[in-house]
Amino acid sequence: MAHSLFAAFEPKGIGTAYLGAGSAGRAGSDAAFAIFLNPAKLAWNTDTKTNLFYKNYYGLKNLNQISLEARFPVWGLPLGIGINRYGISSYNEAELRIGSAFHFFDALDLGFSANMYGVFLKNYGHSYTFGFTLAAVYKIFEHTQAAFTVENLNEPELGQAKEKIPLSAAFGFSYHPLKNVELLIDLVKEQNYDFDFRSGIAFKPLSWTTVRIGFKTIVKSYSAGFSMQYGQFDLGYAFEYHTALGGSNSISVGYVF
Repeated sequence: MAHSLFAAFEPKGIGTAYLGAGSAGRAGSDAAFAIFLNPAKLAWNTDTKTNLFYKNYYGLKNLNQISLEARFPVWGLPLGIGINRYGISSYNEAELRIGSAFHFFDALDLGFSANMYGVFLKNYGHSYTFGFTLAAVYKIFEHTQAAFTVENLNEPELGQAKEKIPLSAAFGFSYHPLKNVELLIDLVKEQNYDFDFRSGIAFKPLSWTTVRIGFKTIVKSYSAGFSMQYGQFDLGYAFEYHTALGGSNSISVGYVF
């Protein structure tokens, strides 16, 4: 018997704000790790900021993910650069993304990124390929906005086996029923997988604290997290619980220069 497995460069989600809300938030107000989640959000400000993210998967030794993002203005335009590494000592997936965004209309932001993917296998070598991401955020009403992202439009192929990096698309929706409460919904379609409905809620019990909870339907995982901001520094934590595999912890830090 034979069965196909799809795993290489599967979208994993980056940032405690995103993961804590059930991997929903492409249209949300949080712009951390925008170069990975929705490059169109780079247009929201031209601050110089760095974000660092770390996640351990299900308590498995040495299986982790580390991501670094930097954004800064270049000739008046926002530029985002991100590096992401996932794997163990004998197998690593690495991404390098560079992108920008601009205001198309008052209510519409468009963004893009160029992505380089590399896989490294101990004692076997490495391989590289390139992909592209297009994204948008549209403000429907004062407290309501929608977004979409399409990754790997060119369907890049990796290695001598010509394994395709998955094409994925997502539609996001954000709504503020109250000033300090945000409802988040993402509908995600990855190549070779069914539609995944993700939902989350973020609320601010204090001006410097945000609490998040969320749920992913296709894998039946629950999540929760929080973030705290003090001056130019912010700290976040998220916990995800998979009904079969257990829990994963992640932490992120950010600083505005």
